[in-house]
Amino acid sequence: MNKEMMTDMILNDLMLETAKELQSLEDEDAVTRDAARMQRNPTLENMYQRLEQMEVWLFHPFLVS
Repeated sequence: MNKEMMTDMILNDLMLETAKELQSLEDEDAVTRDAARMQRNPTLENMYQRLEQMEVWLFHPFLVS
């Protein structure tokens, strides 16, 4: 009986750790998606960065690989 209880406790701990890790991965994916969406939004900072990128590409093409 004692071995069964220990086995159950170990399996429960393993399942809990696995569930936490999966939740963490899902949270990271959500953050990545939110960051990508925010980067695509036409904010002034994003437009300024894109203009700078175009300037480098147009006037300094040797810097762009």
